[in-house]
Amino acid sequence: MSENTKLDKQEIDNVKEIQTKYLQIQQGIGQIRVSLLKLNQQRDLLINAEEELNNKFHETQKEEKAFVDELDKKYGSGTLDIEKEIFIPNS
Repeated sequence: MSENTKLDKQEIDNVKEIQTKYLQIQQGIGQIRVSLLKLNQQRDLLINAEEELNNKFHETQKEEKAFVDELDKKYGSGTLDIEKEIFIPNS
């Protein structure tokens, strides 16, 4: 059997330096992963907010159409001048 050999200081320092580098890399990867998780959460929140606004947009379009149809029945075809608060019938 061969005998154990004691490493010199430089070799031990090199091993410790490599171990330290691996730990720093692992920590960096972990921090990046956590940042990506947070970004995905923010992305999901933004997507949900956009969907809500899209739904509100479509609902507002329906309200507008219903209102325009109501005005058409009441006044006929024409346009509104909101500043003057008048309905202008088509000629």
